[in-house]
Amino acid sequence: TPVFVGKPEFLGRGGGAYPSTVGSLYSDFITAQQTRTEVTYTGANDGMLHAINTSDGSELFAYVPNILMGELSDLTNPDYAHRYYVDLSPAINDIYFSPASGTNNGTLSWNSVLIGGLNAGGKGYYALNVTSPTDLDSESEAKENVLWEFTEADDGGVGNSDLGYTFSQPVIAM
Repeated sequence: TPVFVGKPEFLGRGGGAYPSTVGSLYSDFITAQQTRTEVTYTGANDGMLHAINTSDGSELFAYVPNILMGELSDLTNPDYAHRYYVDLSPAINDIYFSPASGTNNGTLSWNSVLIGGLNAGGKGYYALNVTSPTDLDSESEAKENVLWEFTEADDGGVGNSDLGYTFSQPVIAM
């Protein structure tokens, strides 16, 4: 299922445990992101998460999780039999953290985070900082905005992992 990301629209982030300093308010983030490029993200069985500019239909970028890199050549095999790759619907949420690289590098700030998975395509999840789509339009910029990948190798190693196929849509919560 495709996921749309435009101006931030989450509610109830103006008090309690959320930042209360001017410049760090969620309302400040909403104001700053009012005109960001609207993007529709969708996973596909070509091994990629596609980012489509919603206004004109052009592809901004495609992301291939590292866990699938060695398997994409199977798509060119004349005897290819269908298999799943990146077919889990991604989850989006705005979170307040300090990214280690890429957009807002080293700054405690609001960021839009996408977490996707492989569903029947494999055992792994990935997270991307999609706050600023213009920071994802080159390979080096996009690489800097990959937050992490979590696979069975991170969960005890192959054969010792409790991570199964990633059928569950991620929930990004405080």
